[in-house]
Amino acid sequence: MIGNDIVDINFTRKQSNWRRDGFLDKIFIAEEQEQILKSKCSFTTVWQLWSMKESVYKIYVRKYKERFFAPKKLVCTVTDSSKGSVIINDEKYLTKTIIDKNYIYTTAISGVSNLSRVDTFCFPLKGNDISIQRATVYSQLKNRIAEKYNLNPEIIQIEKTALGIPEVKVNNQTLGVNISLTHHGNYGAVSILNLNS
Repeated sequence: MIGNDIVDINFTRKQSNWRRDGFLDKIFIAEEQEQILKSKCSFTTVWQLWSMKESVYKIYVRKYKERFFAPKKLVCTVTDSSKGSVIINDEKYLTKTIIDKNYIYTTAISGVSNLSRVDTFCFPLKGNDISIQRATVYSQLKNRIAEKYNLNPEIIQIEKTALGIPEVKVNNQTLGVNISLTHHGNYGAVSILNLNS
């Protein structure tokens, strides 16, 4: 399974104050808070850890079919600037983070999957209308799947489950891929894990 999350750096600088009272205590365990405060760039570390938690949360919800808000249950370890892991309820998930000048983007996987099997890409979005941004993300995903599987993008459907988890279908049949979509501010991203290889 796969999950992803993107944080638009400029948008977040304007919209979120991670230094406000109680924010760190609500989201991060003591060790994560210490890592944030000792970091050369605390802002980047906060949002890298956040995107790691969000990426794994998406996998966990897909797997256990239940939404929750308990970010401290997702415990992050950063091994280097791009690689890390998240543990929740004794389950370990691997993560890979891209820290760009415009965004922080994390992809997470579960099980025996290898991050090198993940097709991932980020792209800019135009405007602030969430429905237009979502349509752009869906379009990007359809085009990438069409290219990867030699399909016409017109026959690809993206449908959400009752939990809001996107699935790829072709002619009303589920395609053997696992995907995760994300958008925030002016950036979107798609991660695709081929389940058949």
